[in-house]
Amino acid sequence: MKVAFQKREDTILAGLIRWWTKSPYSHCEILFDDGLMFSAHPRNHGTRYIESGILNANEWDILMVPTTTVDDIIIRAFCNSQLGCRYDWWGIFFSQIIRLQREHPERWFCSEVCTSALQHIQRIMGARPCTFSPGKLFKRLKEAGATICVQ
Repeated sequence: MKVAFQKREDTILAGLIRWWTKSPYSHCEILFDDGLMFSAHPRNHGTRYIESGILNANEWDILMVPTTTVDDIIIRAFCNSQLGCRYDWWGIFFSQIIRLQREHPERWFCSEVCTSALQHIQRIMGARPCTFSPGKLFKRLKEAGATICVQ
């Protein structure tokens, strides 16, 4: 399984996220082998699947996360169960900006839902998903043995 990290989205929100988190990444997606990506995005008002197409290496960094077939099934089932949840603007405010670690049980932002999915297969344990920005998730996955994919 892969996790894709967007580093060049030219919107004000993306720029603010990169600036606030001191990271090159403004967004992340779980990338499945069938070409679908899952995450939460404000443009789509929440969680959704999209077709990945070809991800431009100038815009995305992709990490390969070691998983088993069972892990992939568990992550897909989690993503399916969260499909259509609303975007968590308040979660971003209360967990990323003022850092109170407040989250809504039925709303997600991108790095929060990706982290929660990975926690379902015992990756990135020991922290609340709402505390992860895309940059923090990238760093923790690298520390846990994920490798950068050459595109």
